[in-house]
Amino acid sequence: MTLLRGSKTASAIENWDFPDADEGQNDNIIVESWLPIENPTWYNRLLAVGGGGWQAGRSTLSYENMKGDIGDGYATTTTDAGLGSAVDPIDWALTSPGNVNLYNLNNFGSVSLNDQAIISKALIKGFYGKNPAFSYWNGCSQGGRQGVLLAQRYPTAYDGISAGAPVLYTSLTGPKLYWPQEVMNTLKAYHYGCEMDAISCSAITACDGLDGVVDGIVSNPDVCLAKFDPFKLIGTPVPNCHQAGNRTVKISTAAAVVVNASWHGMVTAKGARVWYGLPQGSPISAEGDGAMQLPAIAATNCSSGICVGSPSYLPLTWFTKFSPRGDPNFSLANMTHSEFDNLVHTGHQIYASTLDTDDPDLSRFRDAGGKMVTFHGLM
Repeated sequence: MTLLRGSKTASAIENWDFPDADEGQNDNIIVESWLPIENPTWYNRLLAVGGGGWQAGRSTLSYENMKGDIGDGYATTTTDAGLGSAVDPIDWALTSPGNVNLYNLNNFGSVSLNDQAIISKALIKGFYGKNPAFSYWNGCSQGGRQGVLLAQRYPTAYDGISAGAPVLYTSLTGPKLYWPQEVMNTLKAYHYGCEMDAISCSAITACDGLDGVVDGIVSNPDVCLAKFDPFKLIGTPVPNCHQAGNRTVKISTAAAVVVNASWHGMVTAKGARVWYGLPQGSPISAEGDGAMQLPAIAATNCSSGICVGSPSYLPLTWFTKFSPRGDPNFSLANMTHSEFDNLVHTGHQIYASTLDTDDPDLSRFRDAGGKMVTFHGLM
């Protein structure tokens, strides 16, 4: 293979003619393309890949997908959205405390995706002397969000899109993933992970067969939500709790409250429902430090002997950088329920148009001849 990099910068680009490479905002979006060297081995197709988490692409995940793609004869491509190798927005989210870098966020949210398609096709034409016969997109989670956004906003960028587990509501998913931590902070009570695991296992046992198949999976979470009451397990002993030094602990009221909140989803301080929860059986806690584990939305860290909240880095970044707009004096641990409500509402107002992909109108993509496959698990 050969590796080519194209960039859209504020200055003129030599050798390549990119339609949107006009004077801009001094950003530098890098598009990396892998092309089969021999023309006969090229499948005459472009397969672009998406990112994951807070990365637009050019990450380990992207490269692993690209290895398979080029092995199958595709020209393949990825982009960093101008954000380099950062795995989270800590270094690029703000221009200064209190001021979100909206150029970077816009590049991450949408602009780089169209640039990626334009630059990749130009590279392919320059290398092979012809455009790809068909161009495809493949991504999951963040990559799925990118795929759905491409169909909505850039309907002619790709002929086919595979959008796995797309994050359609980024501006609400961040708060959702932090919600159990907010419940813990409000209660000022922090459970052991084994308590959560015990409640989850009990829910799976009680609800597994509701779909007619006993397979260790709760496939009918709505019925389970009405059938299973975690509060009935308060006081139940849990032996060999790792976080508690392998001693026996009892399921606390706090654990039941947090599990219940995780399953039912966000509500306002006045009781109004805001967003959905996770189904029973989802891994909402983790033994030890679960800060880097996405599913561990209700994780705690008890390594010091006193349990404290251990939020996932994805919602943690959302609240520390975007939602309060980088206020250095903002304290998550002391945030009241009403303050949480205000941040969720304001964050959705400000960022939905940049990041969310909930527009159901795909008529332009359809009319352009595009086809899309999308899928999602229950978790």
